Amino acid sequence: MDETRDVAKLRRWCIRKRGEGVRVSEICTATQIPRRTFYNWSNRYRLHGPEGLDTRSKVPHTIHRVDSIIVEKATVLRRENGWGPQLIAGYLGTQGVKVGSTTIYRILRRTGLNHPLTKPRIKRTYRRWQRMHPNSLWQCDLKLVPPKWLITILDDCSRFVPGSEHFVDGTAENVIWLWDKAIHEFGKPREALTDHGSQFWSVRRGESLASTNTVSSRGSSTSWEASGSLRRRVRLNGGFAPTILSMVDLISTGNSFTTTITNDRTCR
Repeated sequence: MDETRDVAKLRRWCIRKRGEGVRVSEICTATQIPRRTFYNWSNRYRLHGPEGLDTRSKVPHTIHRVDSIIVEKATVLRRENGWGPQLIAGYLGTQGVKVGSTTIYRILRRTGLNHPLTKPRIKRTYRRWQRMHPNSLWQCDLKLVPPKWLITILDDCSRFVPGSEHFVDGTAENVIWLWDKAIHEFGKPREALTDHGSQFWSVRRGESLASTNTVSSRGSSTSWEASGSLRRRVRLNGGFAPTILSMVDLISTGNSFTTTITNDRTCR
């Protein structure tokens, strides 16, 4: 609706046309307003009469003010203990004073007791995934490069790319195929790092790769180990590449690797 129009006059015109029997759809089409707006004006006219069609002030009718006692307690706790808004609000809650942390934050800003950081906070500890030797850790991820999916495997130490291919679909079968190809050519990595993508997650069972499921290799069993909220590390111990354990078993026979899918389809 055009803001330059006389809205109050437009409201009265719409109500008058409706009283003359004109349909609501025709009125909305002529004035280019939504039906919801017309019915809102109609309700205002029905409840308050012609005065209800006048433009209302947007100034809030109720102004909430914080009690001076709360302001005094918050400032005292800030000066004496150096507490933040959340801690102050929690402590006042235990004393029977219900106040939100946002309100405490506004009080601290208004009283000049808030001390924002002049530069970004420095993280003291970092979890690093770097490895000192090639084939110690491979990282795998998928990216949609329309119209195809790019699946890439990266060696963490040398930054060498053992495998990278474009696929029509970013499925677990294609991930397994690429890992099988990379292992054929460059050997087996000791560990594998992936994100929380569905290609590395058991959708059917609703459990992660860091579950009790195992990957079998030459009669030995190695389980997937979780390390990180959205990142999981897999210790292969000479085993195979990451995959959805509820869907596939990777079988090693000598130097040949065969990928078997439970629905009797291979990924090649």
